[in-house]
Amino acid sequence: MHLLDASAIAMLLKKKREKAAELLKNEHTTNLAGYELGNIIWKEHALRNAISLQEAVDKAKHIAKLLKIMKILKKEADEDYARVMELASKHRLTFYDAAYAYLAEKHKLTLVTEDTELREKANTANIKAIPTDKFIQNRKQQPLRS
Repeated sequence: MHLLDASAIAMLLKKKREKAAELLKNEHTTNLAGYELGNIIWKEHALRNAISLQEAVDKAKHIAKLLKIMKILKKEADEDYARVMELASKHRLTFYDAAYAYLAEKHKLTLVTEDTELREKANTANIKAIPTDKFIQNRKQQPLRS
């Protein structure tokens, strides 16, 4: 089982398009991912003028549907926030990135991220982290869960 950050979900959508949903089904992410993915779409529209507003709205709706088939994890207890801060400080990660690493650690999941620095620092903290390509390769070797 895996926890995908927003960069991994975005890369999976780019590489696998329609097949991304079957790879994401029943995998994990955080409640932060929807906002980060929305921001990626917003940048495509508002800053790069690469897509129309309607395309941005359609992509946002698609993200919402994808997130519904994933398991969304979130920090809840005071101890969760404390551990995230410890990871962030010790490994010089942003609080956001440390939250992904922490939730992967807490739920014994492999973190999937395109962020090389996050992967390296997670692995240093004994939290298994892999790039999206390795996730895709691993999923091809496993039967899909329903």
